[in-house]
Amino acid sequence: MSFGDILLLIVAFVAAVGAIAGIGLFLHAENCRGAWVAPSIIPLLALGIAVSSLLSGRNLTRFGFETALNDEAFGSAAWLLRILTYVVLGICVARLVGQAYRRRELEPADGALLFGAISAYYIGNNVLPSFLGTHPTFIHNLLYPIIPCAAVFVSRREPLTPIISAAKVALMGMMIASLIVAVFQPQLAVQPYTTGWVPWLYIRLWGVGSNANSIGPLALVYLLLEYMQPWQRRDLRWFAVSAATLVFILAQSKTVWGAALLALPLLAWYRQSRSTKRIVTSGVVAGICALILVSGSAVFLMGSSSLWEQIAYTQAGSDISTLTGRGRIWQVAIAEWKRNILFGYGPEIWGARFRWQIGMPFAFSAHNQFLQSLSGAGVVGVITLAGYLVVLGRMAFRVADATRGVSVVLFFIIVIRCMTETPLTLGTLFNGDFLTQLLLFQLVLRKPIGRESDISCKVPIILRTA
Repeated sequence: MSFGDILLLIVAFVAAVGAIAGIGLFLHAENCRGAWVAPSIIPLLALGIAVSSLLSGRNLTRFGFETALNDEAFGSAAWLLRILTYVVLGICVARLVGQAYRRRELEPADGALLFGAISAYYIGNNVLPSFLGTHPTFIHNLLYPIIPCAAVFVSRREPLTPIISAAKVALMGMMIASLIVAVFQPQLAVQPYTTGWVPWLYIRLWGVGSNANSIGPLALVYLLLEYMQPWQRRDLRWFAVSAATLVFILAQSKTVWGAALLALPLLAWYRQSRSTKRIVTSGVVAGICALILVSGSAVFLMGSSSLWEQIAYTQAGSDISTLTGRGRIWQVAIAEWKRNILFGYGPEIWGARFRWQIGMPFAFSAHNQFLQSLSGAGVVGVITLAGYLVVLGRMAFRVADATRGVSVVLFFIIVIRCMTETPLTLGTLFNGDFLTQLLLFQLVLRKPIGRESDISCKVPIILRTA
């Protein structure tokens, strides 16, 4: 046996011992501080997003070229992201093992349909295409996102207030950090942007998000959480709201701006109809989703309208009519789906190699959730996606009272973003879209308790003296 083989055995032994010790440590922590497992997930995800951005070494002044070529290189952040990944997965697995060991009393049907729907969606869009797609391949990162979802599912009877408080602290930290980095490290957080809809605003804020379309939605999510569970201290409340609003504007995410315009009437509708108990069926939710998607698509296809021709002369009209280049991407997505109608291309679609082959280094996704599933996972992926959306929407309406209507607004924000982005893709842990989806998942798993909300408005201990 050579020296290299001996060294390899030693490394493997040390790694195995470390893994066993780590599992034991996580199980001990879960047994002693299990109530903080569910609230800690969102802050850890937010920390991972911020770390990957701050240590990425990106230079947004050369965004069009450099970022497209180096989008998968995290630089010095890689090792820290691996540690965060192990911590997130460790506490989640410990919660699953602890739940199985203690056999806590949980209603069998309480949230089981939603977890079944997201599991089917995960299998249909991640697992099956990995084996049956046109280009089958195994990517270990795709195994991770379903584990936090399972941990949240088994924690569904725990109180919601600590979860919202921890999420607000994490998101508020991201908003403040984004503004600070924009001032002191602008090349890392600010993209020059001369084609926006606001005439005097020539930048897009990326902040500590992975991109502008990541930090913008997170700012809106924070504002909704603040509406649902406001801080008791008025000065803290206004400071946090001001920071989030500024990030929301500077990010210049057009889809999120449109979602915000929908959020206001939805919240007003909720307040008006709160006194009337209404049963929302899956058919109603599916119909509303279809109406939003069809009406939005119809607007984008109004190419022959004289009114549309007048609007197209403006920069905003130009962006809409071309969908900022998304039309070409959608054509490629449909073409790849036709190669394998049932299971699509596979998990590596829109990866670096695929983008190089099609000559579109800027096409990081299909820029439409349904076309993303169709191109990467075929008809099976789209069917499981539609089923998950219907169940998620129905349960979002079910807990509308307990969340002051925020669950419904978050759901429709996700549906709207499905038209031009891929907010439901389960491909990585440290992503703003996954964070938002997991947060909504935690909200809707809570069983309704009547007309009064179970959410208090207390400031967490760490901020009471702030």
